[in-house]
Amino acid sequence: MDLSKPKEIHVYLISGGRESLAMTIKEIKKNPDFFDRKDVVGLFADTLDDPLGKETNDYMKKYHNWKIHTVYSKYGNIREYYENKEVDNEPDHPEYIGHALPSQANKDCSQKFKIIPECKWLFETFGKDCIYHLYFGFDFSKKDISRFTRMQTRLAKTKIKQIPHAPLIEQQLTRSDCGKICNDYMGWIPERSQCVMCFERTISDWKHAFKIMPRAISRIIKFEESSKLFKKFGYGLSAKPIRKILRIPDKQQTTLDIKPCPCVEDFDMDICLTSDAV
Repeated sequence: MDLSKPKEIHVYLISGGRESLAMTIKEIKKNPDFFDRKDVVGLFADTLDDPLGKETNDYMKKYHNWKIHTVYSKYGNIREYYENKEVDNEPDHPEYIGHALPSQANKDCSQKFKIIPECKWLFETFGKDCIYHLYFGFDFSKKDISRFTRMQTRLAKTKIKQIPHAPLIEQQLTRSDCGKICNDYMGWIPERSQCVMCFERTISDWKHAFKIMPRAISRIIKFEESSKLFKKFGYGLSAKPIRKILRIPDKQQTTLDIKPCPCVEDFDMDICLTSDAV
């Protein structure tokens, strides 16, 4: 045996969303003892603000005996971290003082609360001299193919040997296909795994999230509106204020954004003379 050959570790990044689950389910179907291999690890970074992802992973561990290791950031809860990070660099404009939000330019939230804690645990467990095969739940879509291509280019230049894999792209499996794989295996399709405060949500994502967890999203509206970014520019976690996306009235609002509808305050019997209602 060649003792100089570096150890190879296969890391499945399981967020709790349908894509990462479908990717893992297909491996388990090929090899039921998949998680018993010493060179395989399932990994989940809990930001403490992703209840749906955590709930799904907890379910897989309890009812399907998946061995998923959960890691946490040293910064604790992601939302509390930004909520407690005051940004006060404009003393002449106290109206702009508020807490920070994640940087959309460099995604510092992913670095602090997912990538660094995952890498730290892997290095402490297996060392830095391994070859790490990283498996991502990128589906067969134009967006994810582009993301994976950029990741391949970036990881090829790193000091630690990291080889990214995208089994779903290789097998041309779409998000819809992943939903079917999950449904066949579990009997249900998991919701998207995201932090409640995630700025990557689209307008339709915000509307859907509000339907399934209204209280949590209501708290995020207050979180967004108390940030410096929102106070200065009128937006924060999305290109439009979340309150406007969801059409939630502001109790402090004194003017209407739309033309008011007729109501009893406009009572006028003369309207009947020109109406088909009588």
